[in-house]
Amino acid sequence: MAKHGLTHVIDAAGTLLGGGRGPVPLELVERLSDEERRNTLLRLRVTSGPEAGRTVVLKQVDGFGKNANDWTKGRFYGDALGALFLTQVSGDRHAPRCLGVDVALGFILMDDLGPVESLVEPLLEGTADRARTALLTYVRRLGAMHADTAGRQAEYDEIAD
Repeated sequence: MAKHGLTHVIDAAGTLLGGGRGPVPLELVERLSDEERRNTLLRLRVTSGPEAGRTVVLKQVDGFGKNANDWTKGRFYGDALGALFLTQVSGDRHAPRCLGVDVALGFILMDDLGPVESLVEPLLEGTADRARTALLTYVRRLGAMHADTAGRQAEYDEIAD
């Protein structure tokens, strides 16, 4: 995040969110990821206008840029293509809706789902029943995602181009 500066990235997210209507004013609500993680996740809030109060999540791949190694570039492009593809084929059924991608700054802007529990907590800290329920929910979602995306390689390839 330091390469471009937090303010610059948030301003770019506001421009992306605004589309052709002009920038949407955003403020940082909270950092969702730990500092040492390889991705920066930020919750941002629209500060004025018709969408005031709406929150979005920005995911930036740390180290992405012109001089990034192939692994870092692959992580960003894989995440971005996956988010765009899932949004195109199923809206927000399987993942947060992708609102846009900024390739120059290496971030994806998504709808904010609000506070959610990860799969880690029930598996490592929960009861056996809670872990089982979490795994079954995960497997059902994965199966539904597969059903919605199977046979749609051409659509994915079109986005990738």
